[in-house]
Amino acid sequence: RAEVDRQLSPENRRALQRSLREATEPLVQVKDTLRGTFGFFADTSNSKKLRNYIDGDYPVLLVLCLGLIICASLVLFCGVSAGCLLAVREKSRTRAANGRNPYSTTVPKCAKCAWCCGFFFSIFALFVSGLMVTVGTPLSGLCLVLDDLNGALLHDIAPAVGLNLTGDRGAMTVDVIDQCFNPSNASNPGYLLDIVFVTENGTKVTMREKVVNQMKGQIAAKFAFISEKLDASGVSLADSAKVNELRQAMRLNAVDEMMLAVPNLNTVSRFEDLALASELVVGYSISAACGDLTVSSGMGDFSGKTITGISDFVSRLRDFGVEVNGTGVEVNSTDCTRTVICTDAPGSDSGRACVAGNALVELKREVRSAGTYKCDLFEDPSDPSGPACDPLRMSHNGTTWVDDCAKLDGTMTLKPRSCDLAEFQQYARDFDERVRLIFKRLDFAVEEASNHIDTRLRGLMEEHVLGPIDRIADGATCGFLAGYYQNMIDGFCYQGVVGMRYITGSYIVCAVAIVVLIIVNYLIWSRTSDNVLAWAPEEALFPRHVCFGEEEAGPLKVDDGIEDGKSARSAR
Repeated sequence: RAEVDRQLSPENRRALQRSLREATEPLVQVKDTLRGTFGFFADTSNSKKLRNYIDGDYPVLLVLCLGLIICASLVLFCGVSAGCLLAVREKSRTRAANGRNPYSTTVPKCAKCAWCCGFFFSIFALFVSGLMVTVGTPLSGLCLVLDDLNGALLHDIAPAVGLNLTGDRGAMTVDVIDQCFNPSNASNPGYLLDIVFVTENGTKVTMREKVVNQMKGQIAAKFAFISEKLDASGVSLADSAKVNELRQAMRLNAVDEMMLAVPNLNTVSRFEDLALASELVVGYSISAACGDLTVSSGMGDFSGKTITGISDFVSRLRDFGVEVNGTGVEVNSTDCTRTVICTDAPGSDSGRACVAGNALVELKREVRSAGTYKCDLFEDPSDPSGPACDPLRMSHNGTTWVDDCAKLDGTMTLKPRSCDLAEFQQYARDFDERVRLIFKRLDFAVEEASNHIDTRLRGLMEEHVLGPIDRIADGATCGFLAGYYQNMIDGFCYQGVVGMRYITGSYIVCAVAIVVLIIVNYLIWSRTSDNVLAWAPEEALFPRHVCFGEEEAGPLKVDDGIEDGKSARSAR
């Protein structure tokens, strides 16, 4: 838990964010270059405007295209009509028989309209086709570059497009092109954390190594340490040397034998006169027990030392007076805490030391006779108001522990109890067995929880911390860009540019066809208009027909050299 907190601390997260921002600058550079190059085509506002011009409220392009189609259709209609009328209705015999001009005026009019309008239409078609050729040629070259784009080609064109490919940024930019936009292996997902890297102390470290491997490695090392400790523990806590030393100390050393006076007892006024008699100075360090005690091992600096009991001190005190052991006397005692009637004068050193010795014995008697010792136990979870629950009665039935005084939530409620010295001694002595049972229970809990600690906790860590890190690392890919990039090339180059070339060719073919139509209709107009003029009466005005209007001439007389039946062409 501590290692996870350290790895995910705010400082480490901020450092990781800085590394990611610095390492992803080449990606931003490539993105900006592509946006600057193809931003117009990717801008949704431009596509919306184009759709609005085509089929929106103001379909300008649609109207323009329809107008061009109508104009072309009219030119074609006039031209075809002139040819058809020339073939079937140029001359009427009925009109000739009635002395009227037999030639139709509709044919030259249609032919004139066809070649005049076709002239302007052909100029427009040739202009548009030339403009599209001018635009399409560099676009075709751009498409070749885009289709073959790779790291080597990028190095060649970098100066022209303003890319800086030096240092780590350049290397990452080239890797982005080779693994994201045009990978040699189409199945390569293009992991970004393997592409982006930082340089630490001259060593290249990918972001996967920095984010995933290092973090996961350190957390996994902690789990390995836990597993190693759990596997190597072997000896249970209940059987460990330290616990056995503790149990031995409680078993071999009675509580009253370990009750010593405070170190500064010689400064208390009641007892300071003990120092006046060298025989009684030992009273400052006697215990509350009657007999002497040799401290067992495992008790630190006290191990092996002998602690003097009350009986030894009382025997020394007898040298200063008569021991009182009868009833009815104020200083009487039925155990080892017996006082004496001092024989020396109260003002003498020995008398004062005797009085202080009696005061010390009375203090020890109070300690031994007190009923305010604490023998606290626990409430019985099944009967909180009933008798206290003592872990001393705890047992294991093979699957669970009973009489362990623990509630369902694992907590325990203390039940205060007062007791005298004898009960307190037994209470403390029983801690030998209590400690054994408690540590045995703890061993059982450790064994039971080791699976939760080593396996279940590891599973939670994998699910909620390490797993998401792996998913983020494996999900940060750019391989999908290759498909979109190829689709862009297919749409822009193999459809857009190729379609532009087809349209250019269509305009050229259309212009050539119109030029042919112009020539044919000009010949039709020239012939049919001359025929119409040749049959006009002599008082008729014969205009010189031009494309942009008619210029009138003077009257043509018969005696000017034109005879009936002769063509105007022969008269000229």
